[in-house]
Amino acid sequence: MSLLVCKKPTTMMLGILGGVKWGYNIAADMSVSVLAPMTLMETADIRDRFNTALGTDFNGWTIADTGTLWEGQQIVVVPEPASLMLFCFTLYPLAARRPARRMAA
Repeated sequence: MSLLVCKKPTTMMLGILGGVKWGYNIAADMSVSVLAPMTLMETADIRDRFNTALGTDFNGWTIADTGTLWEGQQIVVVPEPASLMLFCFTLYPLAARRPARRMAA
């Protein structure tokens, strides 16, 4: 799993904005199959699982319910510049490969 989180200023609290579950399976015959990526939303189960993991390596940090963590505040998501460039450079070759449509006379 990979999560996109936000940190509440001056605290050791994180809120989940979204995430992706991805991976692969290895069968008994040693064949490998890739799992299709799946979008994750914030749930109590995901918060509990990550809080358990955070407690072992990052004592004091917690993932809180995003709704109560940011109550009364507006969240604005700003993409990191490198990710935005990667996204743009990925779309450009796809757009360039698309054949031009010709209008019928």
